[in-house]
Amino acid sequence: MRIFLAIDIPQNLKKEIKKFISECYKIENRNIKYVEEENLHITLKFFGEVEKEKVKEIQNSFFRVKQPNFRLKLSKIGCFPDFNRAKVLWIGIEDSKELSNLFNLIEKQSINLGFKPEERDFKPHLTIARFKTQPNSNLINFLTDNIKKEFGEFCADKFILYESKLTPHGPIYSKIQEFFFEQGETNGGVQ
Repeated sequence: MRIFLAIDIPQNLKKEIKKFISECYKIENRNIKYVEEENLHITLKFFGEVEKEKVKEIQNSFFRVKQPNFRLKLSKIGCFPDFNRAKVLWIGIEDSKELSNLFNLIEKQSINLGFKPEERDFKPHLTIARFKTQPNSNLINFLTDNIKKEFGEFCADKFILYESKLTPHGPIYSKIQEFFFEQGETNGGVQ
């Protein structure tokens, strides 16, 4: 099974993002794969292909991650590696010590389960498109004009273990397990 952990985005914000994607699509729709509205999420950990037995172990392990609810704000537009060599179009997540703490807890649990640590620094974002070739200058101008765009904020109250099935029409994500945060905690931890 191909699996990952993520925070889902509420429907009202998905609609706002979809409007923005539609504006981008009007400017350029060739050699770009826009992310489907239902697939929008903030990835916390991508495990890749994992045996079913290991998936059960992962499920059991992440019930022990304790984290209070916290707010996340979606703002700013960017590209990886940058606008001049754009491969991925993303929406930023404003700095959140709670989100960083959650990532560190997940990373620690993942290493304990035998997974390799992430090689790159955690840069929380929401991928909204992947470019097969460099986008045209009209789209780049539109994106840079909207670089500070704000999409709203929401209360993160859980993270989710997803299965990703790759199809010719794009990935299909299925929820395996939801891990709800605890109310009233002041700092995250693993028990």
